[in-house]
Parts: sequence; C-alpha cells; structure tokens
Amino acid sequence: HFTKREIDSFSPEALEGVIKLLVQKGKTLSNINFLDLDYHRRATVTFMEAIDIFGRAPAARKIKDRSIIYPCYSAVYVMNKTRILEDVHMGDRDELVLERKLAERFVRASNLESLSYARALAMQSEVMGRLGKYKLALEAIDVIDMLYAPEEHSEFLVQAYSSDKLAQAISLAAVWKLSDGDEDGAKETCSYVVDQLLPKMFDGGANSYSHVFMSLFATYNGLNWPDGKALSLLELFEQYVIGTFEKTKAKDGRSPCQHLFKPAPMWLRLCAEQECLPYNGMDEDICWV
Repeated sequence: HFTKREIDSFSPEALEGVIKLLVQKGKTLSNINFLDLDYHRRATVTFMEAIDIFGRAPAARKIKDRSIIYPCYSAVYVMNKTRILEDVHMGDRDELVLERKLAERFVRASNLESLSYARALAMQSEVMGRLGKYKLALEAIDVIDMLYAPEEHSEFLVQAYSSDKLAQAISLAAVWKLSDGDEDGAKETCSYVVDQLLPKMFDGGANSYSHVFMSLFATYNGLNWPDGKALSLLELFEQYVIGTFEKTKAKDGRSPCQHLFKPAPMWLRLCAEQECLPYNGMDEDICWV
C-alpha cells in the first residue's frame, strides 16, 4: 500500500508504471486458479487499489493514455456480480450501488475513447437494465451498436477484457426488450445476434460466446421457445461454445464456461421435447444426472 505522500509524489511515468504493475498482478492472481475464490478476492483488491491510486494521484491528470486503468473497472465489476466480494470492504454494501458507481466512473474516465467508452456504456447499460430502467439501457446499447464492429473489435476486446463485453451488451438488449413488454423487438434482436453477431465475433473466445447464449436462452425461454428454437440453439451452442473451446482450450483444458457444457444442452433438449420434438441422448443424460 502507498501512503498519501507517496501517491502525491508520483510523476506521470511512475504512476503509469505502478498502475501497469498492479493490473498485471491482478490478472496473474485471477488466472492462477479461476476456481479458487481466494485468488479472485486478492486480485480484486489489487484492481481496487489501482483504481484508488489512479483516482487520488495528481499525476493522473497528465496521463494522456488513460486506458491503462480500464481493465480494473471491468474486472471489479465482473467480480462483484459473481458475489465473491461479499467479505471485501467496498465502501458500498449494496451491490447495484457499487456497480452503478463503477460504471459512472468508467464512463467519465474513458472520456469518449471509442471502444473503451463503449465498454463503459456496456457496464452502465447492464446496471440500468437490472434496475428496470430499460429505456436508458437500450439507449446506451444503441450507441454501442454504432461504435462496435465485431469483425474489427471482437478479438481486441477478448484480449483486453477476457471476453467480448460489447457483444454481450448487445445480446442483453433482447432481455431488456422482453422485460419491457416488447416481444417483437426481443425476437428481432435475437435474430440479429444469431445471424449477424455470432458469425463475426472472435472465434477464439468460447467464454464470450457463452455469455451471449445466456441472453438468447433467457429471451427464448421467456417467449416459450417459438418455432423450434430450442434445437436450433442447441446446434449453435455446440458449434460456437463447445466447439470453440475444444479448438482453443488452454494447456490445462479449463474455462469458466465449462460448467455449461453438460446441463445447457440437456436443458435445451428438454425444452425441445415440450415442442414434441425427439429427445436424443436421454439415457446418457439420465446417467450424468
């Protein structure tokens, strides 16, 4: 930890070095073992320290490339949603209050720097949607859609933020529209995601695909699975999520989305059966359960 005197004395170059070191430390801790919550807590405390230092240091105003701090906002936001921060003092005990403040600070910090600004808006749109402010959430997503070109930006976002947060935000528009009573709009967004977004996303990000499919699952489930969508999504899930993981998996063969590989297809087959479609692989699924 740095004292106030030390933080005040940082030159822009020294501050940049400290922030980059803390970001790398946080990433390393979170990647050591993503199943160990203690590592994630330590990583989050590190990211929070970087945000605090950057916010307090006078030298931050002289740093032109403020993108060095953006991964910290994204990481803390994601980890707070997973509820692993319940025993970490965050200043705000209310989950949505913290996330809203993080999103607002990220939007201000990004200062309209294209993709980083769009990522900040993605955070903000999700918070607005979860608060029931669907119009505000969808307005933010409209801006994201104008800034984001998946074939150009998706790979960079996966490298910078571990998954394509902009594609995820756009897919969540279907959920917000359905929650707001716009079933036709929700269907249109799902079709856009399947036809235009998924084929253009970075094909090395199984985790990104899995988050997008969560929005599709939630929306079509809310629409009672029209027109055989369950089997259609099953094929796409196996292609984009499981198939991508098998092609790109790390040496240890693990990914945060792996826990979906068995239950998600099973659930989709059950949904398809309700439409009087055949259930293939029932015996295997029963044995797994």
